[in-house]
Amino acid sequence: MKLTYTSKRYWLYFIAFVVSIFLSIISGKFQLTREFEQYFRKPFYNVLFETDRSFDVVIIKIDEKTFNDLKTIEKLAKYKDAIWPLPPCIYGELLDRISEYGAVSVGFDIIFESFENVFLPWYAEYDSFIKAQKENDIPVILGAKRSGNKLIRPCKQLQKKGFEIGLINVKRRFGEIISYRFIQEKYNSLAYALAKTCGRKKGIDIAGWSNDLLKEKHLITFQNSPGRGFPMISFSDVLLGKVPEHLLKYWKIKNIYDLFDGKDILVAVTLIEHYDYHSSPADSKDGQKLHGVEFHANAMDMLLNYSKLRYKILDSDITFIILIISAIISWILLLNLRPFHWLWVSIFIMFTYYLGIIKIFQETRVFFPLISIYICYFLFGTISTFLVWSLERKEKKFIQGAFGKYVPETVAKQISDNPDALKLGGRKMDISVLFCDICGFTGISEKMSSEELITFLNTYLDAMTDEIFKTEGTLDKYIGDAIMAFWGAPFKCQDHAIKACNAALHMTERLVEFNKLEKETPDISMGIGIHSGESVVGNAGSQRRFDYTAIGDNVNTSSRLEGLTRLYKVSIIISGDTRNQLQNQFDIRFLDRVTVKGKKHVTDLYELVSLAGESDQKRLEINDKAMDSYFKKDWDNAERLFKTLNEKYHDTHSKILLERIRTIKSDSILCKEHNGVFELKSK
Repeated sequence: MKLTYTSKRYWLYFIAFVVSIFLSIISGKFQLTREFEQYFRKPFYNVLFETDRSFDVVIIKIDEKTFNDLKTIEKLAKYKDAIWPLPPCIYGELLDRISEYGAVSVGFDIIFESFENVFLPWYAEYDSFIKAQKENDIPVILGAKRSGNKLIRPCKQLQKKGFEIGLINVKRRFGEIISYRFIQEKYNSLAYALAKTCGRKKGIDIAGWSNDLLKEKHLITFQNSPGRGFPMISFSDVLLGKVPEHLLKYWKIKNIYDLFDGKDILVAVTLIEHYDYHSSPADSKDGQKLHGVEFHANAMDMLLNYSKLRYKILDSDITFIILIISAIISWILLLNLRPFHWLWVSIFIMFTYYLGIIKIFQETRVFFPLISIYICYFLFGTISTFLVWSLERKEKKFIQGAFGKYVPETVAKQISDNPDALKLGGRKMDISVLFCDICGFTGISEKMSSEELITFLNTYLDAMTDEIFKTEGTLDKYIGDAIMAFWGAPFKCQDHAIKACNAALHMTERLVEFNKLEKETPDISMGIGIHSGESVVGNAGSQRRFDYTAIGDNVNTSSRLEGLTRLYKVSIIISGDTRNQLQNQFDIRFLDRVTVKGKKHVTDLYELVSLAGESDQKRLEINDKAMDSYFKKDWDNAERLFKTLNEKYHDTHSKILLERIRTIKSDSILCKEHNGVFELKSK
């Protein structure tokens, strides 16, 4: 079965529908798509951002103040020659201090490298550090870092002692760090390694959590803006056992024991030359950024407070349903909007959806899919628009080839915009059909050579067809020298009868010009018949070849009317059905009331004389009175009026009616029974 244009469109939409959903599902597997998803979830931090002042993590920073204190404070004089990296023995003293203050565990956002190239002998000694860890029984996590495919670990001396390590890498995309992965491939992050260790002491079984959960990227629940999420104290202040005044006030603590008791410690370098600051959604308004160790502290706080991990991403089944709904919405809009309008409406819908899922997350902590929905929606729009455009281009090219020679340009454009009008088959339409034929053409053609005949016919047909197209008619066919055309199809119009009559008058005028130009051939005359009514219009033929045509009894009637022009010696005859659809735009005279051969239906015949007011109104008036007397059987008055027309205007139609009246008057029975309808015996 051959598909219609509309059916093809729907099939293309369905293909785009399936492909867009498939590609959007596949795209969700790509890392870049996931990164985009995370990036566009930034507004969700209005919920995830915490501003309370409770804390489980304390950050010890090795800053400029630390090195200044080591050189100037007498209690730290033994380390006055220390440079970066700090000697291991000073870390041993740090472990002694924080253990004394009640710390639970410590993690180093530092990579302990080998000190073999440092000439101070005590730099190379890790014994005091290892000893301090054992004596204080404090869990220590050492930092490590991935660099490409290589893992940079602490020095071999510490590796041999079995210290656990944690990755200090924090990946960022689009210039910001917005998420944290607790298990990076097969290695634990610093936050996870430390939280797992201290969790055991706090009765939190982090090690028993699902690896699938910990391998996922988690949006970071930031405690506060830079420097305010966790207590940050200088390394030297810890060694000296004092807390700066601003920490005491801001964190509402009494002393250093209150600061460290039961807390987990992160140690990091914050020296300017060790710039480790990164953008995040928690950046302050003045542009201050979070230090790298603060990302680990926030991630660790999330693990120690499991509720902060509790957000849910929709199940794949529900996501799939939302994908289908998004594609259907895009489909519906495309069917009802132009592509440009579809784009703007789509942007509005997607923006509304974005705001909506933010609101849903605020209420339920459930993440609805974002990027995959956008991909599905716009992929469907793009793919379907391209496919339908390709189909339209192909269909329009076909239409131009099939109809370019048969209909005027305006009609061809209408058909190209609605190719379903070209489907094989037909439909009933109210149209006006015109038949045109050259009178006595057989005799004329016999006097011409074949080349002259073809040239003559082509010139004549081109002139007549031009007038048909000017009035938006559809050329049905050429039958030798005859022309069949119709108005009111393939697209409906209310004034098809008026257009057909205008075309007929223009054709007679064009014939006068044609006769003047064709001086080497005899002048020709033509007859035109026009009838209006319901006919079947469409493509008739086979799937391989078909013609756009009108068929039916009304078409045959117009052909009969064209033949009657020879009998009544007029150029244009229209039926009563056509006459009834005309406004007062034409001068028309009543010719006869007949039944044509092969039909019982009575047909009123009218001559289309000219446009309104361009013909002899006196003649038309006499003709109307004569026909009125004829139908009233006022034979004497009718005969007198027809004689006047014949004598004054040499009117052939009057001669026909005079002869008919004489015949009727001579037969008393016929005179009595005559109803004004004349039966034609020939076509």
